[in-house]
Amino acid sequence: MIVSRDESLFCAVIEGCDAILHDQTLRGVPFESYIRIRQNHKPAKALVSIEGGNARMVFDEPQRAAAPGQSAVFYDAEGFVLGGCVIERSERPAKP
Repeated sequence: MIVSRDESLFCAVIEGCDAILHDQTLRGVPFESYIRIRQNHKPAKALVSIEGGNARMVFDEPQRAAAPGQSAVFYDAEGFVLGGCVIERSERPAKP
């Protein structure tokens, strides 16, 4: 079921808390990853930065319907889990 196709549902950036990383060398250094925000969501390429327990994900292409409380899971190009966080907020894409 699709509730809305409204452009306001799209986000370019997600910020999260309780970030977990399996490879601590990635902490504090931006890294490319594929982010999945729902079970059926196709992983989307993003630049991820982890500072302390907070994560910031900047997507290459805006993503639809990322909501606070959902998990964002980070994957490498081969599909291995790098870590994840709990979404706190998202930012809409800048208008052209």
